Amino acid sequence: MVMMLKKGVVGSTGGLEHLGGHQGPLAKHEFEPIPIIGCISERVICINVDTTYDREVTGEDEHTLECHDEMLKGLINRSYVPYHCGIRSVALHPEPEDAHGKLVGMLQKTILPPSANH
Repeated sequence: MVMMLKKGVVGSTGGLEHLGGHQGPLAKHEFEPIPIIGCISERVICINVDTTYDREVTGEDEHTLECHDEMLKGLINRSYVPYHCGIRSVALHPEPEDAHGKLVGMLQKTILPPSANH
């Protein structure tokens, strides 16, 4: 999972505790994360979180994918959307929204008198 974060986005609680911590998916699934942090610029860092497991153990691939999906959903729910995902992960992204339609509807409700809003 590869993510880019801009300076000022991650506060004291930041949302990245979702990766680990005592209740995060990595701890729940008993994985030890291997974080790789690269400084792209003074305002942007790239975080790659790797996990290691034994592919020879039956069920470990599925177990790892469950952990990945949980981490990805949790991070997306906290507005940390990865800029690069595998094909399998694309299905976990939220559906795009029609921002134009929402904006027009909000403006109509705000500007037009109540009798004009249908």
